[in-house]
Amino acid sequence: MIIQKRKIEKDKKQQQIDNMNPKLKNAQEVFIMANNVNEAEEIISLNSPESLNRMKSKISHVQKFGQTEESQLPDVQLDLRNQLNQQIKNRK
Repeated sequence: MIIQKRKIEKDKKQQQIDNMNPKLKNAQEVFIMANNVNEAEEIISLNSPESLNRMKSKISHVQKFGQTEESQLPDVQLDLRNQLNQQIKNRK
C-alpha cells in the first residue's frame, strides 16, 4: 500500500512537470530549480535509474578532472560511440 502511494505521488509529480511545457516531455535533460533541499530530493527522485547513473557518472567525472568539455563526459562519449556504430551498421 505504501509502495502504491509513493508510485501515485511520483506519477502525479511527473505529470505536473510534463504539463509545465509540452516540449519537456521528450527532452533528454530538463533543469528544474528547487527552493530547498527537500524539493531538490523530490526532483531527483523523479529520475529513472538510468538517468541517476548518468548523473552520478557526470558528477564523478567532473570531480576527477575538474572543468571539462561536454563532449568529454562519459555519457556523451557513449552516445557518440553508439551513433558511430549505428552509422557503420547502416552502411553495410
